[in-house]
Amino acid sequence: VVTDDVRVTVRGSRRLVDFELAARVDLGAGPLPGPLPGPLPGPLRALTSDPTPRETFVVRGDEVLGFDLADPTSPASIGTLPPPGSGFQSGGVRDVAVGGGLVAVAHDGTPTSAPGRLLLHSAATLAELGAIEIPPRPAEVVVAPSFGGIRFAIACAADPRPDGAGGLGDGRGAVLLVTVPPSGPGSLDPMNDVVAIDFAAFDGQ
Repeated sequence: VVTDDVRVTVRGSRRLVDFELAARVDLGAGPLPGPLPGPLPGPLRALTSDPTPRETFVVRGDEVLGFDLADPTSPASIGTLPPPGSGFQSGGVRDVAVGGGLVAVAHDGTPTSAPGRLLLHSAATLAELGAIEIPPRPAEVVVAPSFGGIRFAIACAADPRPDGAGGLGDGRGAVLLVTVPPSGPGSLDPMNDVVAIDFAAFDGQ
């Protein structure tokens, strides 16, 4: 929680940049100011922003909260993303990224050795627009460069899991590139819109 005015000055050979505290949002155990929701239990795990509409999304516990920063001196809540639909039981929110009017949320499966899910929400309405299965234990999701369209990259750790023979088998980590088709997130096709990069070629090295 920021309690005092803060000014950060960055000096370089060509420019001088000042960063000054404009406002604060208390994400601790106490209630939040103004129309923002609270109190909010659980740890703060991730934060992502879209600079064009000035929207910021925060992972707090197993919730994803949205904030409107159009007026940075007066942040306002835009709501909480709904939980996953389609019968998927989330093992927890792992990360969030926003870009191109979409909010991508990576969820663990239940148990965490089970496949997870990437949910795509509208940044404007927060409604779920599409979802796709991803490997276990997603660790990070980011907006990735793309030639036209919107692409998200997801790094999945795939922790060791029971192999059915009494020991532990190595989970298969992977990086997924998910490109949202022109028809929208609801038309995501795992065969055409998802590229999986694994590391099997390095086994034994």
